[in-house]
Parts: sequence; structure tokens; C-alpha cells
Amino acid sequence: MLVGTDGGTNMIVGGQSLEALTGIPWYVCVSVILIFLVLVNLMGVAVFGKVQSVLAIGMMTLLGVLGLWGLTGIGTMEPLAVQPPFSPLSWQEQAGTLGLAIWLFIGMEFVAPLAEEVKNPGRTIPIAMLFGCFTIWLVDLFFGLGVTKYIALDVLAQSTIPHVAGAEAMLGKPGLVIMSIVSILAAVTTCDTYLVAVPRMLYGLSKEGLLPKVFAWLHPKTRTPWYGIFFVVGLILIVLVYAFVNNANIDFVTMMIAVACGTWLMSYMITQIDVIVLRIKYPDAVRPFKTPLYPIPQIVGIIACMYMIYTQYQDPRVLTISLYVIAAIILFGIIYLKATGQKLFEPVPLEKVYDGIRKRSELDTAIGGHESDAKLSS
Repeated sequence: MLVGTDGGTNMIVGGQSLEALTGIPWYVCVSVILIFLVLVNLMGVAVFGKVQSVLAIGMMTLLGVLGLWGLTGIGTMEPLAVQPPFSPLSWQEQAGTLGLAIWLFIGMEFVAPLAEEVKNPGRTIPIAMLFGCFTIWLVDLFFGLGVTKYIALDVLAQSTIPHVAGAEAMLGKPGLVIMSIVSILAAVTTCDTYLVAVPRMLYGLSKEGLLPKVFAWLHPKTRTPWYGIFFVVGLILIVLVYAFVNNANIDFVTMMIAVACGTWLMSYMITQIDVIVLRIKYPDAVRPFKTPLYPIPQIVGIIACMYMIYTQYQDPRVLTISLYVIAAIILFGIIYLKATGQKLFEPVPLEKVYDGIRKRSELDTAIGGHESDAKLSS
């Protein structure tokens, strides 16, 4: 659900930013970007890592510099005669927007499926996630404070690319160019992340017998899950085609973001419940990373997710779309498990999960079983 709505929405925003810069229709721009990203991911994770690092660092640097530039007022356009308040909303109203604001941070955990391809994942992945969240918060804070000195908030609210409009109001044509580049990079990095992470999730589910075996096929040379990559592209195309037919305005973009956030927050709740269950059921299991102050973060997180989901579903359209998709997923799960002779509610022992990881690990083809076990434990 997230891949289709969030991935598609980011591509639309990036495409419209490129259209504002070049005049080329957004759907043409999106098609070219999507083809490029598919080729990058079909070639392997090493190519993805190089491309993603350059794009993400470049995007965040430009965004941060632009925000700080706006705050200084050096060489900028004339600021508004009446400066907007730090926030036009009360604290209660701000709390009601958390479910939409979480969109900035959703996907921070997508580095986790790359655990087998990251050095010291027990330490590196949590640090990367925390650093990523802090960086996004800080950079977007600077940018928001910078651009709102130069453009009215109601004008921003009506634009599908408000960040581009704000940068243009702040710096003129150079601002339009810089922020269009940032938007394109954001679209590329987001879609690229989905194309590398989600197919590997599908691969793992397929290996566990929870999805058709086709998702477990790896290309013999690049060792990438091609069918999973094409499946993710299909999900993104559903939203892109729908947007093309129905005119991708700000109302459509906001609704898709709300659907993405609401459904993905459900997965965050499930994950936090899983942590509590596994800590109780397997208190002595080896854990390279353990949540500090357990179970307080989990309890707070579950309550926060429930509240944010509630704020999203005040819009009946968001609730309707989410319920249809959730019903389709549940129906598929029931039919597939029944067809493959699996029980619907049968806990899988942790030892069996470890055994499945060992069996599908490509380490076993190169090193002995004992060394493979040691590698898995570490």
C-alpha cells in the first residue's frame, strides 16, 4: 500500500517539478526516471548503494543550504511585509496533523532488509535510522522557516509542489531550479529505496512459503530479485496511471499521502507488538540490538500510531481506500495459506526462522556450516 501511494506520489511531485523547470510533461519525466531506476536495481545492490548515497547526500545538502540561505536574507527576494507566525495552528490542531507529518519519516526502516549486505548491522542500522530521522527533521525545519518568510501560507497550501513555489518566491528563477533538482532527487531516492527494499521483503516472504515462489527467484549473475522489482514497479504504475487519468492535483496528492501514512502506521503497530511478544516469549534470545527502556518506547509508539491513524481516517475517502486494500490483502492471505496447506494462526518458532535464514543464506555455498552459524549469530 505504501509503495503504490507514497512511491507514486513522490514520482508525481518530482515529475511536476521537472515539468515546471523544463516544460516537459510530468508523466514523460516520470517514465524516464522509472526506467532508469529499474535498470539500476536490476544490476545489483552495489550499484544501488553508490547511486543512492550520492543522490541522498546531494538532496539533503541542497535542502539544508536553501533553508539557511532564506533565514539569512542575503541575496534573496523581498520578504513578506507581514511575517507569518511560527505556526498558525494551536497545539491541539498541530497534534491533529501528526498523521500527515509522519510522511517525512516513513521508510526510515527500509534499510533493515539490507541487513545481510551491511557491515555490523546490529550497530549500523539503528544508528543510520536515528541519524536519518534527526537529519530529516533538522533540514525540513530550516527549510520551512526559510521559505515561509517569502510566500503566503495559503498559496503554499494550494500547490502540488509547495516547496518549489516557496524556493522560487525566495530566490526567483535560481530557487526554482535548485528546488526542482531537490524534488527530482527526492523522487528518485524514494522510488529507488522501494525498488531495493521491498523486493527483498517479498523474497524473504516467498522463502518462508508466504508468497508464490516466483518472488524467490534471483538473477544468476546480479543476484537481484527481478520479479519482485517488476512487481513494485507495477504498484507504482497503478497510482501514476490513476493520477494521469484523474489529474494529479493537490487534493489527490494529499489523499494518497494520507492513505500511505494510515496503512503504514498499522505495520508499525504490528512491529511494536511483535517486539513485546518476542521479548516475552524468548527472553534469552541473542539480540545484536535491544530497545532501550523496554517496553516504554513500544507502548508509547503503539498509542501514538493509533492516534495518528485516527486523524487520517477523518477523511472518508482515505478510510474507504484503505479498507478496500486491507480487505484484499486479508482475502489473498487466507486463500493462499489455505491453498498451500498452511494454518492461519500458527506461531512460527524462532528456531525455525533462524533455520530458514541459514538455508537461504548464500554464505552456505561458500563456507562451512559452523562458520555460517557463527556469522548468523554475530
